[in-house]
Amino acid sequence: SEVQDGTEANPFLTIEEGINAVPNDGTVHVASGTYTENLDISKNLTLLGDVGDTSAGPAEGAPIIRDNSGCDSRIISIEANDISIKGFVLDGDGCSKPVIRIDEEVSGVKISDNEIKNGRKGVDLSPYSDDNTVTNNIIHDNNNEGVWIGGSTNNTISDNEIYGNATGIG
Repeated sequence: SEVQDGTEANPFLTIEEGINAVPNDGTVHVASGTYTENLDISKNLTLLGDVGDTSAGPAEGAPIIRDNSGCDSRIISIEANDISIKGFVLDGDGCSKPVIRIDEEVSGVKISDNEIKNGRKGVDLSPYSDDNTVTNNIIHDNNNEGVWIGGSTNNTISDNEIYGNATGIG
């Protein structure tokens, strides 16, 4: 059997394996396909799907990440500074959790060129998180806010298409 070493010839079978293997400041390249997993990211890295062109959202055929927790967890929990998430379809599967949550006191996060949908909130900027950027995303069909800024400061929310949520930005 082949060893999954994260190379293009022998890619990891899950995104989580790539996250665990990449060094700080590294990039996890994610191929097109559907990944059923929930990610807790606790080191600075770039998670890179397919950003496509300059329009909002990812490319056609970008990797899709869906819930694997029975709705007990977020699709992505960001627990460290300086993380970038780019070029994905992030589908909350109608669960009552945010699709992406940026933890308290986390900064320097960049969420761009994604489609973020079907969660309780699209992007949840926790209290005391600051200097984060949410840009060029399509954020839709979340039960509450597309983007929740609850007590966070100095964040940039720009050039997103936000629609079909109970509230756009709250």
